[in-house]
Amino acid sequence: MNKTAESSKPTKSEKDAAWLSNKILFIRGLKNPSDQLSLLLLLSENPTRTPDEEKLFTVLIRAEKASERARSAQSEAKLILKAEASAERKRRDHELYKIAGLLGLVGLVDKKKGTSLIDLGELTGALAVIARTPPNDPSRIEWKKAGDAILGSAKEEGTADFQSPPKRL
Repeated sequence: MNKTAESSKPTKSEKDAAWLSNKILFIRGLKNPSDQLSLLLLLSENPTRTPDEEKLFTVLIRAEKASERARSAQSEAKLILKAEASAERKRRDHELYKIAGLLGLVGLVDKKKGTSLIDLGELTGALAVIARTPPNDPSRIEWKKAGDAILGSAKEEGTADFQSPPKRL
């Protein structure tokens, strides 16, 4: 075996000593350490611990390492939840942008400026009529045919690529 390769890799006891040393420095930097951390600091400074004190010291070290692992896992969980929320928000925003794009596609919004080309009250009223019209009304069927034709030609021209959401029952 190669002794230099073995000696360059820290042992578990060396890692534990380094962890404890860093933890003690951290505790000393705290203004108001918890009782548990204060006791850990006190016991670490006592080179002649009794067997009971040694046992307590070991338990405190294990507890603090477990606490660190728990905080790390909690941080990871928060990051995952934040990423999922961000992805959902981006998906939602994308859908809203697509709907706004439809207004530009049919000439109701200036695509460069993003401003309405018709009165907002008129637009709101027309949308309210659509919302109140039953799905099986002949007007809605005609609007769908006209809309599908506009979307189809826009897709062929490469100016838009919209998909309708699944039908509501």
